[in-house]
Amino acid sequence: MGNKRWSEGEKYTLIEIIGGNFREYTTGVNTKFYASASTSLKTKTATQVKSKCIELESAYKDYKAKLSRSGFGVKESDPSSIKELLAKKCKYFYQMDEIFGAQHNIVPPVIMEPGRTEFNLQGGTERSASSSSSVSYKAGTQELKAASTSKDADGTPGSTSKVESLRSPPPVARMLDRLREDRERESAKRHKADMEYRERELALKQEHFALYKEELRLKEKKMDQQFKLLSQQIALQHKQLELELAEHS
Repeated sequence: MGNKRWSEGEKYTLIEIIGGNFREYTTGVNTKFYASASTSLKTKTATQVKSKCIELESAYKDYKAKLSRSGFGVKESDPSSIKELLAKKCKYFYQMDEIFGAQHNIVPPVIMEPGRTEFNLQGGTERSASSSSSVSYKAGTQELKAASTSKDADGTPGSTSKVESLRSPPPVARMLDRLREDRERESAKRHKADMEYRERELALKQEHFALYKEELRLKEKKMDQQFKLLSQQIALQHKQLELELAEHS
């Protein structure tokens, strides 16, 4: 009997096994893959490997679908807030995305009405749903046109309420909106603080310029006074010289 508790190393090893045997994992006989992975992991049974694979893939696809519409969760350059969210909610998201990112174009599940068509993600086939079903659209297939244009037997829109409910953002989308709003507020605060700093800097420069002008005015006044005093001294010396010449004559 295998050990039920999965260590971090065992989880990373399983992800590496999935990536290294992706074709066998997706198109081969699953029981063979689980048995082979169990042999590599040693302490885990094939059943435990299967459960963990389903858990990892389900968590990845869930958050991939939620984040793909916002453009986040698709690259290592995502904002730190997105990385922190994924680290808490889907720890192995980026590792799984390296494996599944190029293979899947995941769109969030859609709840359909009875009698509508359900598209199967794995096989691409369609079948009639006898009750409300969770529908996963294959990569790049039709979106919600049928839901928005369908009508009841009396000619009135039959799925308006469902379409409206689909338009309401999920919790993750609302959280992303709040993150954007927070970033915008922080950006506005920084811009305001920067403008206030520039205004203070300009005021200080104007004050410095005013002091410099006053200093120049005082220097000019001092030079005028010195020039006036020098002129008076020269005039006095000239008068003394005239008196001396008058005495000798």
